[in-house]
Amino acid sequence: MKNRSYSLQILIILFCVAVSCNSVNPEPQKTVVELIRNKWKAIHVNYNNNSVYAEGSTTNTMAGYANYRLDLSDPSTAQLTEFEGSTFNGQWELNSTNTVLIIKNLSPAPSSTNGTLEYSIDTIEEGKLEITKTTTSPKTGNNVVQYTLISE
Repeated sequence: MKNRSYSLQILIILFCVAVSCNSVNPEPQKTVVELIRNKWKAIHVNYNNNSVYAEGSTTNTMAGYANYRLDLSDPSTAQLTEFEGSTFNGQWELNSTNTVLIIKNLSPAPSSTNGTLEYSIDTIEEGKLEITKTTTSPKTGNNVVQYTLISE
C-alpha cells in the first residue's frame, strides 16, 4: 500500500515538473513584420461591409477575387495580383506603429494611384490577415474594400 502511495506521489511530482517546465519558457511572440511576411490569398472580400467574394461560394458577385494574391514573403519586395489579373511589383513596409501596410513604387502604377497603396491592418495572426484599403478606387466602384487573407 505504501509503495502505491509513493508511486502516486512521484507521478504527481513528475507531472507538476513537466507542466511547470512548459510554462517557464513560453514561445516568444512573433512581431507584426514576422507575421505579415507571407504569401497571401483572399478568402473573403467585402465592399462597404457587403460580401462580394467568399472562397468556395457559388454566388460571388466578384468571383475574380479567387485570383487575388499578395506576396510579402520577401522583406523588401511585394507582388500584388488584383482580382482581374493585373500584376504589380514594388516594395512594402509598415508604418511606425505597425498598423498600416504600405505597398509603394508599384510598377506599373495602378490606375488612380501614384504607385502607392495603403491598407489598415485590422487583425493579424499566424496565417491570417485582415486589412482594409484606405482609399477607394474606380476599379472597385469607389467602395471601401475589406480583405480577409490567409497564407498559401
